[in-house]
Amino acid sequence: SLKLAMNEAASLIRFNNLIIATIAILETVYLSQIALSFQIIVLIIVILSFMASGYITNDLLDYETDLINEKKRPLIIKSITRNKAKRINLCMIFCGVLFSLFLNLQAQIVLYMILLPLLYLYNYYFKSLFIIGNLIISFLIGMIFIFSELVILQSYYLMIIPATLAFFLTLIREIIKDLEDLKGDSFKKMYTLPIVF
Repeated sequence: SLKLAMNEAASLIRFNNLIIATIAILETVYLSQIALSFQIIVLIIVILSFMASGYITNDLLDYETDLINEKKRPLIIKSITRNKAKRINLCMIFCGVLFSLFLNLQAQIVLYMILLPLLYLYNYYFKSLFIIGNLIISFLIGMIFIFSELVILQSYYLMIIPATLAFFLTLIREIIKDLEDLKGDSFKKMYTLPIVF
């Protein structure tokens, strides 16, 4: 049914995490004392599109470990096929790239020179390295505040405190997730913090 398909798609793109990211962006807007505008809508679409793509890429690459760890991901329970997930991923990337053209030049440079390379390098390489993967994800989550400020105000220092808080809270969360994924990560010969210790 349509409702089931929507639920599975929401699970694939981690809809709850996207809602939290949207709240972080709106918090930045509120603290910046800026009215809601087209630019902010564009910002939300860009961040959510690339975040969704990162989650889908992660699920595609982590299929074996998620299977071992008995995760209830859509790809594991076969509610979404790998080909369909790849098509959704391409749509998310296209959407993110298209709407990023409306961002200011500074934001585009940060997006394409720092954030996206880190996001995809994390998925393909860094997540298996001792603490580095955790630090990169924590940095990317914290950067939601900084990047939002860069788009809204063309500055990058007002949101340092919420970005730092998000960084450390995410770091704790990522280490806990690595503990939960110990079995599958060990099978893949990864060097996460719980495995090393």
